[in-house]
Amino acid sequence: AEGLARILEGRSDRSVLYPCSTLSRNRLHTLGNVRAVAFYETRRLRPAPLDLRFFNGVAFTSPSTVEAFWDVYGDLPAHLLCHTPGDTTAEALCRRGVDPRRIVKERNRVPKIPSPPR
Repeated sequence: AEGLARILEGRSDRSVLYPCSTLSRNRLHTLGNVRAVAFYETRRLRPAPLDLRFFNGVAFTSPSTVEAFWDVYGDLPAHLLCHTPGDTTAEALCRRGVDPRRIVKERNRVPKIPSPPR
C-alpha cells in the first residue's frame, strides 16, 4: 500500500476506489484522491498449529497477518525468515521483537496507471 500511496499522492488527475478490509490502516486512507471503502471484514480463525520446523520462512502480507500468527504461535521460531510486501508489515514484525535482519521485503512493482478515457 505504501508504494501505491507514493504513486498516487499529489495526482489530482487520479480518482481511485480502494476496496479494503475493516482492519486496513495505511497511508492510502489519508490521500484526498483515494476513497477507501471497507468491502469485507477480517475475521480471525484458530487453525491447528503446524510444525514450523518444516518451513524456512513465513509470508506476512499485512500487520493483521502478523497479529493472527502471534495469536496461534505466540512467537516466531529463530530459524524462520519473514517475507513482507514492504515497510508497514515489517514494522509490525519489529514491534513483535523480530530482528530486522530476518525480514525480507519483497517490493512489488506497481504498473503505471493509465489516464481514464475522456
